[in-house]
Amino acid sequence: MYDPGLDDQDEAWVAEQITKGGGKGAKTDAILTCPMCFSPLSYNCQRHERYPNQYRAMFVTNCRVVKSERFKDKQSNEAFYPVNCGTCDTHVAMMDEDEVYHFFNTIAS
Repeated sequence: MYDPGLDDQDEAWVAEQITKGGGKGAKTDAILTCPMCFSPLSYNCQRHERYPNQYRAMFVTNCRVVKSERFKDKQSNEAFYPVNCGTCDTHVAMMDEDEVYHFFNTIAS
């Protein structure tokens, strides 16, 4: 039951997801998935310069921002909102006030 054409179709679909966020020729440092249910969270992200297991993204999928909770960084006075997986509700990121998602609890592939 193997169809060699399906691999090509899957590859084209993923490439389309990556370019949706960054435009033609977009590249991504990783594809991020939830560590509990493996749902895709971001197809277009950038690895953090200082913390190699953290990523930031502007375009996400299967994410739910908890606007009722707000955290402030004491040093910079920036506000952040928790972001949970839309499928299983695992805490996967924080979103800043510029709507940039900072992922830290994900599987990068």
